[in-house]
Amino acid sequence: MARTIRRTSFWTASAFRHPRTALPSSFIGGDSELIGAENFAALQKNKTDGYLRVLVQTGTKLTCQGGRYGAGIGGSKVGIKNFSQGHGMNLHFGSLATGIYGGEILATSGVYGAGIGGGQGGPGRFIYIKGGTVNAGSESGGAGIGSGDQDGQNKSEDAHHIEISGGTVEAWSNYAGAGIGGGRNGSGR
Repeated sequence: MARTIRRTSFWTASAFRHPRTALPSSFIGGDSELIGAENFAALQKNKTDGYLRVLVQTGTKLTCQGGRYGAGIGGSKVGIKNFSQGHGMNLHFGSLATGIYGGEILATSGVYGAGIGGGQGGPGRFIYIKGGTVNAGSESGGAGIGSGDQDGQNKSEDAHHIEISGGTVEAWSNYAGAGIGGGRNGSGR
């Protein structure tokens, strides 16, 4: 049986820990579904967080549906909160211990966000996938894995240091974004 968590207002688990440390999120013992509120990611990583590590137990599935303008996993829309800023940076998925954490992640953005990475106008940098099965996509404008729809938001390279060293990955965008890299009007290296 899947557990579904729907957010109608902003919250993040990082509110209960010291800033600049890792925020581990382990999903074990059953499938989970997270649904973000408008402007926010289903699983939010804020600018003040050190990094977000997502571990999904082998045999289970994590489904993340970002709210309108938010990433599935990563950042919110730029300008919503001073500390979030669409921040899709320092995201870690899976583990080399695939016998334990080789589960499935399905991350889909709302419009203009990345499946995994930045919300609308937000960057997608330093994203590491080490195992499991990952399917990440943008409904429109964002990258599957990388930055959200830039539409003139950022002047610099908004998507870089995306590394896949294990697992199975499928990344897509329904309109104008890269599968892996920059969202619409974005750039990557």
